[in-house]
Amino acid sequence: ANIAGETFDVQARLSFRTNPDGTYSLIPHCLRKEPQLDQEYKGYTFNDADKAELRRTGNLGKVVELADTQTGEVQKSLVSIDRLTNEIVSIPVDKVYIKPKVANIELTGQEIGILKSGGTVREKQVELPNGRKFTADLQYNADKRDVVFISEPYRNRQTQENGEKQAQKPEQ
Repeated sequence: ANIAGETFDVQARLSFRTNPDGTYSLIPHCLRKEPQLDQEYKGYTFNDADKAELRRTGNLGKVVELADTQTGEVQKSLVSIDRLTNEIVSIPVDKVYIKPKVANIELTGQEIGILKSGGTVREKQVELPNGRKFTADLQYNADKRDVVFISEPYRNRQTQENGEKQAQKPEQ
């Protein structure tokens, strides 16, 4: 980043945004220590239960009405936290697509409806292609744009992943 003529190294995730004229802009998403849950997000204020759920699973767990930042149009949306940047992200419900099969689990129409409404499908037996078996809850994640396994608290999983990354770094 270049601020007032000074250059700084910044850790960020990059994404592309389509501009109205059809060109693309590169958008940095800087890493944050904590998600900013005390600030209003697209016209929605998180209550204590919302904050607790976002910290526990990384997902809000319900549909909320959010204002589009460009048009101001209110859209029913799902909200999650980007687990790498701690940025709050959302997706309009009408853009959510859920595959009828997740890992080895065939989802019913009712279960797909629960996931599209931000809800949790509880205690599914999962078997991965490598033969690993476990029980997990399923929930749609707006950041990943897919169904994710919620088998332990989100923060514990994130802390564990960060610890593994630190352990893999060679000492200098």
